[in-house]
Amino acid sequence: MRIAQLAAAFGSIAAIATIAIAAEKTPQETAADARQGLMDLIVWEAGPLFEMAKGDIDYDAELATAKAENLAALSRYAGESLFLPESSTEELGDATRALPSIWEREDEFHEAYADFREQAEAVVASADKGPDELRAAVAKLGNSCGNCHENFRLKD
Repeated sequence: MRIAQLAAAFGSIAAIATIAIAAEKTPQETAADARQGLMDLIVWEAGPLFEMAKGDIDYDAELATAKAENLAALSRYAGESLFLPESSTEELGDATRALPSIWEREDEFHEAYADFREQAEAVVASADKGPDELRAAVAKLGNSCGNCHENFRLKD
């Protein structure tokens, strides 16, 4: 019983500390963290698809379908909502790689994000059709990602 009480107490302390730390961040910093998390998940799901497309790993229809469906689900999330004004490299420095051009050319940014969604759905449609169809769809997805990174993301 004593161990359960101690565990509950430590859990409560951890939760309070987490809330206190989060409360110290601005909405822009929190949004930058969230969009980085979203991008990390996108890379996690897209990685094996790109590896299959390049021939680095064997084509696996089941894995391709699962990864493509997850990627498409992530693309449907309103990721644009995480790009709050004043959350670019100009304001947040190294905390983000989002360039001010996102807000300077907002319509173009939203078009690029919509293209990402469209290409992610196309990968779902091709995932189980064989390596050639997957490769073609993943190439278009890569172009879509590259377009956004080229125009709206600080280079590595």
